[in-house]
Amino acid sequence: MNTLITFESDGEILRAAEQERGKAMAAFFRWLFAERKQVKSSEVSGDIVAAE
Repeated sequence: MNTLITFESDGEILRAAEQERGKAMAAFFRWLFAERKQVKSSEVSGDIVAAE
């Protein structure tokens, strides 16, 4: 996504940067917990197969 944004002050630049940082952190944590959930579910299925 390439958009042209004009800022009136340094404060607006800092607010926009903080919003983008927050979005990036949220995306990272969603990815991280999705990965952990997949690992846990594969460990459980592995235990079930081993028990059989």
